[in-house]
Amino acid sequence: LIIVGGLVVFCLFILPAIFFFVVFGVVKNKVTDVATEQTVGGLIESATGGKVQVDANGKEITVKGQDGTEFSSSQKLPSDWPTSVPIYSPYTVTGSFKASDNGKTGWNVATETSDSYDKAKSGLASAYAGWTKESEYESNGTTLTAYENPTYNVLVSISQPSESGKKVTINYTVTQK
Repeated sequence: LIIVGGLVVFCLFILPAIFFFVVFGVVKNKVTDVATEQTVGGLIESATGGKVQVDANGKEITVKGQDGTEFSSSQKLPSDWPTSVPIYSPYTVTGSFKASDNGKTGWNVATETSDSYDKAKSGLASAYAGWTKESEYESNGTTLTAYENPTYNVLVSISQPSESGKKVTINYTVTQK
């Protein structure tokens, strides 16, 4: 009789309570995620006057200003990236920024590669062989090199990883002339 009574209590009270808390937790998390996206998006939009897009999975954020300025945490090159500007490969894009002013566009793209610092540095020097090298500075595992051609100025920064197991980072800042 005690076992039957315990089973009844379990089935009538405990099991529904567990179900309620599980379902409530899932719904609460989803509502919280949506509310967070809308709140953060609204704050950024209000502060910048821009259009804000936050993807549903929370892994990618794109902020577009009314003036054409665009920031993205997307792991893709911007769709209008100039194809004549070399990018070291293999790479993964970790973020990008684009701004336009007076009909000229500038881009900044951050990438990382699993290749060594020396291999990336050599590969980029080869890729920019047809460009004019304006300057180069190297210190403490980072190289900054400025290139130009008739259409673009490019500043390339290559940095060695600060910790073992991390990747080499390469940053490109490109401006139209």
